[in-house]
Amino acid sequence: MNNSRAIVMAGLALVSPLAACSSTPQNVEIGQSVGEKLADYAATWSGYAEAYDFGGGSDNLRLVLDANGQGTLTIGDAAPLPPPNSSMGYPPGASGTSVLVGLGNGLTPGFDYPVYDAKVESSRIRLTTRPHDLYRAWCEVQTPILDDTAPTPQYLCVHNWPTSSSGVLFESNCTQTNPQTNEAVPIDCAKYVACLVAPVCTCNATGCTLSGAVQGADQLDAALTNQGTELEGTLLLISPNETRLNVRMTRQ
Repeated sequence: MNNSRAIVMAGLALVSPLAACSSTPQNVEIGQSVGEKLADYAATWSGYAEAYDFGGGSDNLRLVLDANGQGTLTIGDAAPLPPPNSSMGYPPGASGTSVLVGLGNGLTPGFDYPVYDAKVESSRIRLTTRPHDLYRAWCEVQTPILDDTAPTPQYLCVHNWPTSSSGVLFESNCTQTNPQTNEAVPIDCAKYVACLVAPVCTCNATGCTLSGAVQGADQLDAALTNQGTELEGTLLLISPNETRLNVRMTRQ
């Protein structure tokens, strides 16, 4: 009797590991941890950059990603920017001076910057954003204007006429003089700067688009922590000076 019981118990000991294996969830990929696939990062992430002010006293960050690594990055707490107005500079309310300064100051609060080149390496997601994407839609609503002062035909998004303004760096009250009529024509200073002084658009006879000459890339490098509920890493801002920020975000 005792020998039979021992044989039964030994058999159960051999069977039990097999039973445990059979209970493994079918959707778990054995040998793969969270954070090795782009789909692991698909979510809305909200958080902050440590000890940094994106403007208005806000350190907030918002990253939205889908399973293919497409998405947007937004900074600060500003309201979403409205669609561009072709006759005015961008963002709304910009002066000539603020455009010149802003072109070297990186990301703008309230704008959803598209994400590029998202990939996963060593269980870390790496992606980039381009600060000058702020002007992409603005360039696309501009009307190309032939610059007949150039030695070869070229197109701009403003007339290449003599221009005057109040203050320094085309701060306000910008006016162009039509050389054919000597008429003074008011023009928005921010538009003038973005079209001619520090051009962000490239134009031809059919339209305008964002100039590739002004492109640069900020870089996010981050890893999942706390069982995939948090994303921590660094954000390298290329403008105004290369600055590496520690960032922490939580899955929403």
